[in-house]
Amino acid sequence: MRIMHDNDVKIRISNYGRSLDKLAELTKKCDKFGVQYSMYDFATGKTRWFQCGGVDFKREQNNRTVKKRFNDCRFNTCLTLERGELSHCSRATNSYHIQGFQRKDSDYLKVSDDKNFKNRLRKYVLFLKPMEACHYCYGTSMDHTIPVALQEGETRN
Repeated sequence: MRIMHDNDVKIRISNYGRSLDKLAELTKKCDKFGVQYSMYDFATGKTRWFQCGGVDFKREQNNRTVKKRFNDCRFNTCLTLERGELSHCSRATNSYHIQGFQRKDSDYLKVSDDKNFKNRLRKYVLFLKPMEACHYCYGTSMDHTIPVALQEGETRN
């Protein structure tokens, strides 16, 4: 936590409405150490799900459309660390690891302790560009949202 504070790192916490004790513990630690954070309420009734697309979504061929969706995406600067890899989008990471989507080498950054990692990280963070998964995604446009839990065919309280 101290390292995040000292390096002016801001974290985004995804609130799915579960594990509220852990959520409170995390925010308390952030406050204690002066780490900036924001909360995104995914399934708490305060927001709607983004219907981003899926495996049945036809690949968007127009690169301008994909670039616009990526540039407008709320999550394109929210780095996701999973399985030792950084990505600009958790959906892109999950689509590769879980659904078998293809990806390009430039879609992720393997975390390493080599002497060039800092430069590769800086380049990856500063020079954003759409990932292969973006071709299958509607993005975070408010044109494609659904009420919470509707994707499962029921509304939860």
